[in-house]
Amino acid sequence: MKHDIKIVIGANFGDEGKGLMADYFAHEAISQGKNCVVCLYNGGAQRGHTVETSEGIRHVFHHFGSGTLAGAATYFSPDFLLNPMTFHTEWNELADIKIRPIVYASPACRITTPFDMILNQLKEISRGSHKHGSCGMGIWETIRRNRCGFSFDLRQACSMSDQKIRDMLYRIRDVYFIDRIQAYNIDIPLSWRDIIWNEQLISNYIDDVRFMQSAISTHYNVYESIIFEGGQGLLLSQDNIDYSPHLTPSYTGARDPMRIIEETFDVSDVNIEACYVSRTYITRHGAGRLDHECSKNDLNPSIEDFTNIFNPHQDSLRYAPLYPRELKQRIALDCITSGVLDRDCKVSVAFTHTNEMKPPATYVDGFDCIYASDNKTRNSVKRL
Repeated sequence: MKHDIKIVIGANFGDEGKGLMADYFAHEAISQGKNCVVCLYNGGAQRGHTVETSEGIRHVFHHFGSGTLAGAATYFSPDFLLNPMTFHTEWNELADIKIRPIVYASPACRITTPFDMILNQLKEISRGSHKHGSCGMGIWETIRRNRCGFSFDLRQACSMSDQKIRDMLYRIRDVYFIDRIQAYNIDIPLSWRDIIWNEQLISNYIDDVRFMQSAISTHYNVYESIIFEGGQGLLLSQDNIDYSPHLTPSYTGARDPMRIIEETFDVSDVNIEACYVSRTYITRHGAGRLDHECSKNDLNPSIEDFTNIFNPHQDSLRYAPLYPRELKQRIALDCITSGVLDRDCKVSVAFTHTNEMKPPATYVDGFDCIYASDNKTRNSVKRL
């Protein structure tokens, strides 16, 4: 079987339109009679990938692949962080619009607990004006806890009784969580104490774990069309040290998808396209370096974003113009370091929000394929 593989990568700080392109590629494959799966290969439920159909259905994907509305399955790679609370909530949201996801996962997927999220949020609050701009979803805290002898992954969840999970959560809360709080010299507000030591929090969480476990299969099919959907963007990758410390704790480019492809497939049996997605301007949600930052009004006062709204962790969305040379340089660097160029892959670029800003012709030189969209629906995506 020849596998058609798309790798959808954010070219900037995230929020570029990766959900739109994953949905487009999934619909394109399924309309050709191919079965399709979207692989989430980094990060976790901090992602917010918006998909809108021509029928007016709009959903922001956090824990499922953005090809779900098109009929694609979702696969969580070993590096994806599962969040039972977000999973259960989003499953119900999709059920409300008559969608039942098909979901597979690696047993090695690490699982976020409520104490990872609470610790993340309390740390951000304690930083005041020096906050990092975290989403508050406990991504780094989940990774760190699993490295420190307090592991919890899908394989464990499947083998442990409810009481063993409860005992594990007590240990995480009363030992690991408290040690971290003391290390950061955080004084827990009274309102948070009522949440942290509420027995119902743990009971509800175990219910969410069991629901997620029942919905996920660890025995997955072979798919003709595979879409790797990244979280965040190249400028937030953990190896982009020039932007430290305001980075995400994962590799956001094509590196990990290329590794998974080489470990899983005979490379002679795959057609690979790495698609780098960018708005026609740059946005950043959260603190940290943003070169050439400007007001939204300096770009276009009519720009509207209904997904990236103000929140107390990341504040308001920030803006900057997009410079073609810098965009091409970071795409080229990722293609080189990830092995995309070594495997003779196609390299494409997709521009979204073209109704708000028009990409100059110089943006499109040197790519195998160019896509453009006004970021509304898959029907608006055009090959240039």
